[in-house]
Amino acid sequence: MGKPQSKAPKYVIIPVEARVAVTTQTRPWLAAQATGGVSLLVLLFLLLQTGQAPRPHHPTADAAPFISDIYVVHSHRSPGARGADPTLCHWLARNGGELLAHTPCTPFTGFWAGAPSRDQIVDLIARRIVAPETHAKPQGPLTRLLYRLGLSAAAPPLFNEHEEVIDAQSLSSAASHALAWQNWTMSMIKRSVPPAERAKRLLLIFEDDANVTTDTVAALSRALPRLDPSFDILALDSADSFCSLSCWADRAMGAMGLLARRDAPPTPHLVRARTSFSRSTGVVLSYKGALQLFRYLPITRVSDLWERDLVTDRILNVYVACPRLVSAAVVAPALAVVAAPDSVQVETEPPAVDG
Repeated sequence: MGKPQSKAPKYVIIPVEARVAVTTQTRPWLAAQATGGVSLLVLLFLLLQTGQAPRPHHPTADAAPFISDIYVVHSHRSPGARGADPTLCHWLARNGGELLAHTPCTPFTGFWAGAPSRDQIVDLIARRIVAPETHAKPQGPLTRLLYRLGLSAAAPPLFNEHEEVIDAQSLSSAASHALAWQNWTMSMIKRSVPPAERAKRLLLIFEDDANVTTDTVAALSRALPRLDPSFDILALDSADSFCSLSCWADRAMGAMGLLARRDAPPTPHLVRARTSFSRSTGVVLSYKGALQLFRYLPITRVSDLWERDLVTDRILNVYVACPRLVSAAVVAPALAVVAAPDSVQVETEPPAVDG
């Protein structure tokens, strides 16, 4: 008897990688359609999530967070100034009402140099405030996906490939914000404020070209009690497109029955940011948010977009006030017109991270 002949299998299993390769090589139009379909699905998913409002929060009197400090820092639009403009602090002392009139307000220079020296830059890098892209923390998978699909614009770096500063104003603005977070946190630690008490405190940061009105103060008073207790940042200068998009997403979810019918939310509407970040003209920062930011320092890209990537990767829990509560002035404050200074160093030791 001869050996039984093996029968040819009816089916041939082709690895997924081979099928993808065949598809992309023999049918490029189909691969393009698949990529476009993925982009559309990702965009639709993110749009629907953008419109989700936080659950109502009714803190008790003991747990209610409060704004403990106000810092006025330089914006990237500011001309060189030897010190931050105190005008806004004076205005808040007169018009801040119960919420802000008696809150300590500091014109915080932090770091500002129209032409920073190499020693100044090295000092910021050594303190992990700003740094070249080679020092950046790895981006998360969702940020990388949105970059690849073209749904997120790449954030411009602060330094070029030769580790030279690309835009001194963007670098100075990023450093000023980071030093403000650090100074506020370190001041509480130095004053021996207990960690449980620090968790109740909020820092309000205005850039020195912010337009603040009595309506701003009133709207902020309404917004704070409704914040998600786990929030990191409340952004006050939202883009019109962001607010319009969130309203459209709410309507779309309502039409599909994914969002329960409810009365119109009180203004400002607090919208959870998923893949975007508002401008830094005015922000409310929690102590928890400050610690989260410290974990991902140094800032290596334009600060607003650096924070946007942290939002996309679900590292920061950010809400945006719609409509905006503050806006940036068209021109910089009249008092900030003196020559660019050397940097003003404030807190030189890194902040402690609880836990």
